[in-house]
Amino acid sequence: MPGFGRASFSPQSNVRLNFIQIVLYYFYKTKYIQFHISIKFHKMKNLLITFLIIITCCCSMIKQSGLTNDGHVLALKIHYLSDVPQELLNNLNKMGVNNSPMLNEQEGQFLNYVFQTDSIEINLIGKKVAFLGSKKEYFEVTRKDSIIVGGSDLYIFSDVQKIESGGYDAAITYWKKFVIPSQKIVKTLKETTVGRESY
Repeated sequence: MPGFGRASFSPQSNVRLNFIQIVLYYFYKTKYIQFHISIKFHKMKNLLITFLIIITCCCSMIKQSGLTNDGHVLALKIHYLSDVPQELLNNLNKMGVNNSPMLNEQEGQFLNYVFQTDSIEINLIGKKVAFLGSKKEYFEVTRKDSIIVGGSDLYIFSDVQKIESGGYDAAITYWKKFVIPSQKIVKTLKETTVGRESY
């Protein structure tokens, strides 16, 4: 009568068991690695997105505030006369009556508003401002078309730039697709009479 003893396994059984253990272990490690790689990838992706958002915001802030090492550059904020207060529009015929770089009260108030100069605590009334090409043309076009001249940028000069430019506090360019480096504006004012220039 056969007795009961320890179960015996064939060498083939041991080989199959070891192979299954290896496969299971490899599958576990692979999934573990993939899981952690996935987590790291998502973390890196989120960090990259955050970094790009910060860069975009900084660029936007620089464009809006126009803060530079050489002064300020302000882009036009108000584009249509319909968005300008009526008390300013009532004096529009007193603006650009000549090409004097010294702004009268009405011109200064108007430009303060359309460029929102209060954001940098600058008041243009009575300031010496160069128009490239001319102040008369700037206001004539504004009155005729009922819009402020397109591509307008206001350059507020630093103390050094004011001296280098010949005493100008600021300059206004218009009909320009791109912001011109302020030092190029200063150089133009220094070397030539203000008029229509090519940049």
